[in-house]
Amino acid sequence: MKKILLVKNVESGNVVKITNVAMTDSNVIVYFVPTMPDKQPTAKYFKQKPMFRPTGTTETVDGHELMALGLADGWTIESMTGGERKPRERRKTKEAPKEEAQREEETKEESHENEPKKEAKKEAKRESKKEATKEDADNELDMARALLQMLKSGKTGAVDEGKVREIVDQYFADLCTEAEGQAKVQKIKRAKEAKNESRCKNYESILRDVQDGYNVYIYGPAGSGKSHTAEQIARDLGLKFYGQTTIQFAHDVRGYGDAAGNFVPTPFFFAFRDGGLYFQDEYDRSCAEAAIVLNTALANGYYDFPVVGRVEAHENFRFMAAGNTTMTGADEQYVTGQIIDASSRDRFASMYEIDYDHDVELAIAHGDEEAVEFVEDVRHAIAESGIQHVVSYRATAYMINRKEDRKATLQRGVFKGLHMDEIRIIASKLQTTGNAWTKEARRLA
Repeated sequence: MKKILLVKNVESGNVVKITNVAMTDSNVIVYFVPTMPDKQPTAKYFKQKPMFRPTGTTETVDGHELMALGLADGWTIESMTGGERKPRERRKTKEAPKEEAQREEETKEESHENEPKKEAKKEAKRESKKEATKEDADNELDMARALLQMLKSGKTGAVDEGKVREIVDQYFADLCTEAEGQAKVQKIKRAKEAKNESRCKNYESILRDVQDGYNVYIYGPAGSGKSHTAEQIARDLGLKFYGQTTIQFAHDVRGYGDAAGNFVPTPFFFAFRDGGLYFQDEYDRSCAEAAIVLNTALANGYYDFPVVGRVEAHENFRFMAAGNTTMTGADEQYVTGQIIDASSRDRFASMYEIDYDHDVELAIAHGDEEAVEFVEDVRHAIAESGIQHVVSYRATAYMINRKEDRKATLQRGVFKGLHMDEIRIIASKLQTTGNAWTKEARRLA
């Protein structure tokens, strides 16, 4: 009997759905129906499905010979569902189900019709309550101010000065409490969002380097999540994120004085002065003059900005940069990469490669293993064929959101810009023969 298994990665928290499985009584060994019964899975299979490990054995379940795969270290079974559903009992009369369905439909229609009205009433009630609360608070504050003015003028009469100060103190305490509460809610919301996100394999090392004040350069193929990684680092360290793309002139970094003598600041200026993570994307396409500005500021810990003069680096200023190359010049895939001066490269204490990651891509695909398996297979086929083409996380996300028309999605997303001859070459090298996306790609070719 086929079942659906949910397994969880202990480290990342990602949950992956596995279909077409059978379990032993111990719920430890997973049995997959093999594509080729006489062969065990290849190393590539386990690379794409890291939650399993080979056992080299088979077992017969319901008359089918199945491969026995063990659950890999670092993975746990979240839940398992499956089996035949018990049919729902229906009423004996033929008209009863129709009447019941009609009543349900009418109830739904009434609910949909009344929904805007209900929401409008709730919103009006919230606004009314908010206005009443604000009005009461303003009245109390006006009264407190008037009484304080009387105290200062000496016309106190029977006014209780302690009571007046108590009212004022309570008013501002309530304002602070409200602001703190809203900030706490937002913090909890951001923490939940961060917990559900996947991170690249080198994430913890990058985080530690940036936290300790080291300048970090990350490189990798287009759409592999470099900018997103930098944003995650800033959020996890509680730093404001200042992003900037290719810099071609020195004033792109240091700012400039306009015709009226006013200083026009840059993201780098704010991060340097106020603290925050300054991230420069496409660094390997920047001009040398602009990079030298960064060199000076990073080396000295201060910089003389136009108009405003010398500014000391904030203690919480951090710097990261990213590119497609290792800053040593263009390659066949990224032909506009520049050779960055050795002194500029030396400003980075560490360099990390950010490549496409199976777990991250699986999260982007909302757990759709078939889609991820296909995209990974396409990348291998492109590498083998020597065709210059990039299939990034953006293509994966597009596939998931447009999979109702697979043919059009492949043409516009995965194979965008390729000639039909190139698509045929890639399709001929695909190994995932049972994959629905692979079948569609071959039909397209």
